[in-house]
Amino acid sequence: MQTDLKQAMARALPHQEAAITTAQKTAYWLAKENVATRKFGSLTKLLRQVGCPNVDKLDCGENAKYMSNQAAEEFQDACAVAIAKEIERQIQQSRFVSVLVDESTDISVTRKLVVYVRFMTEDFVPTTRFVKNPDLSDGKATAILDCLKTVLKENRVPFPVLSKVFGLGSDGASVMTGHKGGVSALMKKENPMLVNVHCLAHRLALSTSQGASDIIAKLKNYQQTINDIYCYFSKFAKRSQGLKKVQEVLESDVLKIKVHSVRWFSFYNALYAIYHSWGALVTYFASHAESDAKAKGFLKKITEYEFIGITHFLMDIIPITTQLNLVFQKQDLDLAAVSPVVDGTVQHIKVACEQGKHQKDLKEKLKQEGSEFTLEEHMVKVSASQISTMQKVKADFVEALESNFQKRFPKESMNIVSAFEVLALRSLSFVPREEIDDYGNDKLEILIEHYGKNHKTEDGVIAAVIDGRACRREWSIAKRLVLQQKYPCDKMSLLWKIMYQNHKDVLPNLITLAELALILPIYTADCERGFSKQNLIKNKSRNRIEDAALNRLMMISIEGRPLEEFDFAQSLSIWKAEKDRRIFRKP
Repeated sequence: MQTDLKQAMARALPHQEAAITTAQKTAYWLAKENVATRKFGSLTKLLRQVGCPNVDKLDCGENAKYMSNQAAEEFQDACAVAIAKEIERQIQQSRFVSVLVDESTDISVTRKLVVYVRFMTEDFVPTTRFVKNPDLSDGKATAILDCLKTVLKENRVPFPVLSKVFGLGSDGASVMTGHKGGVSALMKKENPMLVNVHCLAHRLALSTSQGASDIIAKLKNYQQTINDIYCYFSKFAKRSQGLKKVQEVLESDVLKIKVHSVRWFSFYNALYAIYHSWGALVTYFASHAESDAKAKGFLKKITEYEFIGITHFLMDIIPITTQLNLVFQKQDLDLAAVSPVVDGTVQHIKVACEQGKHQKDLKEKLKQEGSEFTLEEHMVKVSASQISTMQKVKADFVEALESNFQKRFPKESMNIVSAFEVLALRSLSFVPREEIDDYGNDKLEILIEHYGKNHKTEDGVIAAVIDGRACRREWSIAKRLVLQQKYPCDKMSLLWKIMYQNHKDVLPNLITLAELALILPIYTADCERGFSKQNLIKNKSRNRIEDAALNRLMMISIEGRPLEEFDFAQSLSIWKAEKDRRIFRKP
């Protein structure tokens, strides 16, 4: 009898585990799909009604049905812990890490800090993972650093807490990059070898917006005009419907006039709508000009050559800078590709300013009869002075843009970030044989000076991570290996993965430098994506969600594997270990 009971219990246990696994999958799916956890109970009832296997086994007593919000939160928490443990393990096995941080506020106006860590995996692949989205007490550098240290300690980064952190990526705000009191300056006191990187995408945004500020000022507040047109239509459904009818009659694209933010990359959608709706806008405003003073004012503005000229000009320019911004947000962006891409973009913009497709189209479509000009059969105001002004503005814009690009992406800069580019060995195959010995030595010396000596700190000494003499010998070997073996040099990460797999015993110091180069946080697009996810989860209908729940849901949503790939056996083990679960108790 006793033997039969034990056998029955043994057979029941897998059913109980299967039931909990089904419940975990349900809770996990809610988090991945951004569905409120409160829907867990009704979803579980639905699964039971449609005959989903094992769901009926969840009911093991009047007060233990495992269908409540609390049960769902515990299931999700176990899954999030399993994911976090894997990230923690990867961070610990990596010799060096970089952190990517950004601050923002959520919908409840709570100050938040999003933290990502970039590290090298066991198979030498640079990876960036979400770690946490904690609350910030205030926006001061000391508070940000204290918060960051707490997060790193939670992931068991060894003490001194920053001795393993060799890179900091941020949006370039003064609180992050300030030379005296910024976060980077405070971190360098603990690890002088830490490299602070101003996100490439943010640098690009500054370069283009500063270059564009002059053109906006000179062409009668073009930006404000677009915003005013948006407000004119957005607040009145009758006006929007009227514009839509005009667009349909003219058989033009039916586009909604959009407002744009101060950033030029998001401006393109608004610009595109204005460009393609210009004829419909003129028709609409002309038909309402006598009865509506605002429509009359808009008609006057958008039929001036200055407005038309800048619209066509920016239609040639903005897509180029937008494309560069997308390149800078790629998760596998190659450090060595930055300079060529920037140089190519500047040249592309120069050509577009003079020979852009949309500006050519304007010249062809602009018709003159005597002293009158028409565009798409609409009267426009054109004068010789306006045309001359437009030419000067274009020249000034290109000059300002090129100057800002050189300032934000300096070629002559011999800092650590630009010195790392030499490790890509991109131009090595074009170097004459007699110059190979000298190739890249100047930039290598910068890296040796920074990473090849001990650095004193207030708490002790941060030891050198490479041997300078050995590194010079290895550099000579590496150049010849690349040439002889014809290793690919179009992507730095691929080249050094090959080197790591085949020559890590011969090139240990260069492998170390390559690892440091590849984990540099040269972009912070991950942080932007993190805040987007934060705002998607903590929205108007879920604005009271607590910090712990928000972090749990963000961890699953951002880092969790697809449902069919997630290891629920591990999360089940974590859930069972938290406390004595009634469903697994012996009868």
